[in-house]
Amino acid sequence: MRRTLIVTFTLLLALLSAQPRQLPVVEIQGEGQVKIPLSQRGPLQFVAEAPRDSIPYLTPTTLPMALGTFGLPRARLKGAFEARMGTDFTLDLKARLHGLHPALPYLRVNIEEQALPNSFDRQSFEAFAKVVPDSTMEFDTRLRWQSADAAAYQQSAFNLAFFHRADSLRDRNWVLRNLSSSLWWENSSQLHDGSRTRHHNPGFWHSHSLETGKHRVDSRFGSSMGRFGLGSVYELPLKYPGLKKAQAGLMTDFRHLLPMLEVSYEKVFNPRFRLVAGNYPSLEPLTRSELAELYPWAGQPRLGRMPMSPLDLRIAVDHTLPPLFGLQPGPREKTPQNSLRISWRSAYDYNRPVLRAATVAATPVVSMEPAWNNALSADARIRLPWGWLEQTLSLPLEHLPHQRLIRSPYSPMLTASTAFTYKIGTFDASIRLAQYLHQEDQLGHNLPEVSDLSIKAAYSPCPALQLTAELLNVFNTPRHLWKGLPDQGRELRVGARYLWR
Repeated sequence: MRRTLIVTFTLLLALLSAQPRQLPVVEIQGEGQVKIPLSQRGPLQFVAEAPRDSIPYLTPTTLPMALGTFGLPRARLKGAFEARMGTDFTLDLKARLHGLHPALPYLRVNIEEQALPNSFDRQSFEAFAKVVPDSTMEFDTRLRWQSADAAAYQQSAFNLAFFHRADSLRDRNWVLRNLSSSLWWENSSQLHDGSRTRHHNPGFWHSHSLETGKHRVDSRFGSSMGRFGLGSVYELPLKYPGLKKAQAGLMTDFRHLLPMLEVSYEKVFNPRFRLVAGNYPSLEPLTRSELAELYPWAGQPRLGRMPMSPLDLRIAVDHTLPPLFGLQPGPREKTPQNSLRISWRSAYDYNRPVLRAATVAATPVVSMEPAWNNALSADARIRLPWGWLEQTLSLPLEHLPHQRLIRSPYSPMLTASTAFTYKIGTFDASIRLAQYLHQEDQLGHNLPEVSDLSIKAAYSPCPALQLTAELLNVFNTPRHLWKGLPDQGRELRVGARYLWR
């Protein structure tokens, strides 16, 4: 009996320590298909993948799920911290952290603080968590609080949002792609023009693409700031050389019923010359938190509306220029070294947020109005032996029908920008000259020509640390952001960025 037990125990050890071998697959077919792979039992493999520190600001990347581990390792703090201070008492603090706890590998924390002179202050705190069960599904939760303070003006917004994204949900006759749903709750308050208003707005937004055979329908709908929006387009079965997409449908905010025609066309004449044209309509939700981020020191409207843009026509001609000075593109460069783009855009937006002068307070107010935006621009990018040279020339023209203005406040008639970037080793430097011609403020008064010269430099003594210095508005030209807000004069900013790896 003892010998039998020894032999049995030896055989069990041999079976457990044997290497797995793949056996033939058993396949059962019927209405569906089920494949069962059979293999011998081997030692269990546990693999834990640590998150990588490659997270852009406020946009966490998707991280793979860990398959398993014998025990939770000690959390390793990762993230980045950035601080900048200016000679006019401006202060910018930004931080993003992850790896706070081993049981919460997908938790992110982002903090931002901005202080300007004359008692202008802005703060932003955000916590972000993501769960990725597989490559086709993810769940996000975001908690955000932000505030802005100025003389006789206060604003705060609290936002709790949940996101769900999925792809390739299939049945026998249909497929759901690009499935995206979000649900949020906002609690905002503002003190402006001597009165305090509070808003409690729930909101949701959903979009998906439904494919049935050769047919496809893209739909989006939801509620934002107390308004409901709906849009749906059907893919047109058009076959034309160069036609990438052709869709037609309708969208509405239950006050306007507008067409929704999306067309994308591309024509490649030769390897160096390309034409891109199309109409790209949009229907997107807008929250008070986003308004507070765009216009921190502006009063918000009492009633919100759904931004819609039935017309957004864009035409661009791209031309790749031959390399100069015998320079050849590097193995990792995806864009051409030398390029020239001439583009034209004409867009008409319903319910676009624009700034208007307040009746009493110095700070402006946000108004949801229709706006017509036209712009003709030319952009050039040239590689030189010492760095990059970029040149931009734009002729914008904005028209606000309800304000009876030929263009929106502070919109110049001509914008020119010239920038040169130099990099050698761990040292980066850039110089930029921007010119803004023929501007008007919110009261229609002409502003002087602005020539803004800025110099920036960055040095990395080690991979985790970067030191920066900026000299803004070297000519000290008066630059009005808005009457009542502090002007941007000559300013020296120094900062540092530290990266935890």
